[in-house]
Amino acid sequence: MADSQPVIDATLIDYLGLATFDSIAFYKLTALIEHTYHEWRPHKWLQYKGRKSACKIFHGMGKQGERSHFVIRVSGQQAHAFYNWFTAQREALTSPFYCTRIDIQRTQLAPAKDYRSQAYKRLRGAKSFIQSPTGNTLYIGARTSDKYWRIYDKTVKHLRCEVELKGKTAQQAFQALALGESLSGVWNRTLLRTRVPNVYVEYFRADCEPAELPDLESTVDLDAKLDWLASLDSLVYKLAKDHDTAERTAAIIARWSEYCKKA
Repeated sequence: MADSQPVIDATLIDYLGLATFDSIAFYKLTALIEHTYHEWRPHKWLQYKGRKSACKIFHGMGKQGERSHFVIRVSGQQAHAFYNWFTAQREALTSPFYCTRIDIQRTQLAPAKDYRSQAYKRLRGAKSFIQSPTGNTLYIGARTSDKYWRIYDKTVKHLRCEVELKGKTAQQAFQALALGESLSGVWNRTLLRTRVPNVYVEYFRADCEPAELPDLESTVDLDAKLDWLASLDSLVYKLAKDHDTAERTAAIIARWSEYCKKA
C-alpha cells in the first residue's frame, strides 16, 4: 500500500529497529527475510553493511566496541506488516533480538482548515512548529530523547500523530507487546504521559471519539515565545562582545528583524 493512502483510525507501527549480538539467530532470521521479501541490493547504514529490499527492509552487520553487532530496520507502512511477520516466527529466532527504536502512529481525518498559512515558529519546552511546502509539523520533545513526537499534515485531508521511541523506552514498549498488551494500549499509555497538548491527546486517543481539533497555530503561546526570547538576552550580549562572532551575530539579528517586519 502506498504511503499516500494512509490508514485512518488505526494504531500502526511506522518504523521498527531490531538488534542482536547473536550471529546465528541473525543469519537464520535474515535467510527467512530474504526468502519472504524480494529485490535486495547492497546497502550501508552508519557503520553497518548489508542489504536492503525494495520495500525498505535493511539488515546489516557492524561493530560495537570489539563485538559484531547485527541490526534490522524497517520503515513506512511495511514496518507494521514486518512486525506481525517477525512475531509469528519461532521464539528461538526472535528472542535474541531487542528493540532499538519503534515508531507508532495514528492518522485521522482533519477538519477543513488551512494548516499551511503560518510561518516558522519556536515554542518553549523543546517544541517547534515548522511550515514547509508539504504542510505544517509540530515537534514535541528533544530529537535525542527516548520519546519524540511529530504531529503533521499527512495529506491535505489527513493529520498524523507519531511518536518515536528509542533506548529503554522502545525496549519497554516492545516487551509489553510481547507480553500481550495491544498496540493501542501502548499508544494510549504513551500519549497520556506526554507533553502533547491536551486537545491532541484527546483527538488521537485510540479508544474515544476525537475532540474538535483546532488549527495548529492555536497551540502557539505568544507569552511563552516572548519569555524564550527574553532568556536569550545574556547569550546575545556575550556573542556580541566576542570579536569572532560579533559580526555574524549582528547579521543574524538583522535578518531576523527584517523577517519579523515582513511576517
